[in-house]
Amino acid sequence: MFLDILLVILIGSLIGTITGLIPGLHVNMIAAFILTTTINSPTEPIIISCFLISLAITHSFVDFIPGIYLGAPDSTTALAVLPGHKYLLKGKGHMAIFLSVAGGISSIIILILLSPILFLILPKLYESIKYFVPLMLVIIVTYMILIEKNKKDALIITLLSGLLGLLSFNTILKEEQIFTALLGGLFGLSTIATAFTSKTKIPKQSLQTKITSKEFVSGGFLGFIAGLVAGILPGIGSSQSAILLNKLADIKGARKYIISLGAINTTAAILSVIAIYLIGRARSGIAVAINHITTTITIDNILLFVCVSLISASIASILTLELSKKATIHITPERYTKINIFIFVFVLLSIIWISDFAGLIIAISGMFLGIYTQISHVKKSLLMNALVIPIILYFLGIHITI
Repeated sequence: MFLDILLVILIGSLIGTITGLIPGLHVNMIAAFILTTTINSPTEPIIISCFLISLAITHSFVDFIPGIYLGAPDSTTALAVLPGHKYLLKGKGHMAIFLSVAGGISSIIILILLSPILFLILPKLYESIKYFVPLMLVIIVTYMILIEKNKKDALIITLLSGLLGLLSFNTILKEEQIFTALLGGLFGLSTIATAFTSKTKIPKQSLQTKITSKEFVSGGFLGFIAGLVAGILPGIGSSQSAILLNKLADIKGARKYIISLGAINTTAAILSVIAIYLIGRARSGIAVAINHITTTITIDNILLFVCVSLISASIASILTLELSKKATIHITPERYTKINIFIFVFVLLSIIWISDFAGLIIAISGMFLGIYTQISHVKKSLLMNALVIPIILYFLGIHITI
């Protein structure tokens, strides 16, 4: 059993690296594929679950690479994007990757240290607030609109996202197929499509890295708290948590913010799975797959999952830093365009394969909405309302058939 688990951790790390490197190739796509191909599989469910966790953890580390190196904006719009992009345009892309990796490692250490407290408090906390979840989500959605400078477009995008989500969940597609098409279009295809018009000039990159113990602990802890919210509340992803964290905690400095982002990603990935045991709810595509595959999750399973997460994070941190070094050499403006064309076609074909042509219609609709969001200069995290608004209506007992 030990060797089997070690093997699937390595395989999960490999697949997670691939999904992390390809923008738009979401781990939910792999989760959907696993669900459809392992229904009658003789493989132990716990083995498949370990593979999925390793995949999710590795992805949470590696996906900062395309986000920073391939998602680079024009230098004229650098001030409007995440600090990681600014670092790239200053020749410090590898430093940004290093800080995000540090955040991920810090969050796992904090999670392990605080796990006894979480196991005691979290179930009771969720039980006491679950009836207020719709109100909390409405407040968060409203807040996300109000903090935008372009409030009119923010409201329009929120409403259109919610409508697209409602339409998608009223199709004959299965839930995992909807997630693949919806997220692939809103975030994957739209990002790549707008990148075609970007005239990015990437300066020579430095491999210098440094971090203080204070940054490591404080940035990791803030990210852990925000990741806790993303891992527990339905429909609230890492991006919304990051924005709320930045506004409420008033984080000073790009370095600490990037560390926090790395911590949020990794914490949310782990806690979304642990939430199955603690509160009886799956909070991510990977968690949903594990919940379907594994009939009963015990405390022993959770402890195993935490160990798998720690091993996977160790492997992922090394892989991410090495790949970042390669990226500083091989990603040039000329190759940047070719890479984006390949990725666009790959993601499009993946959506058709998993979600059929009904999913393609959802994805294309999501792509145009995503493009509109970017040219409107509002945060793309508003697009997550495609999931949040249907969830709010579900909690309120409102069933809309379109």
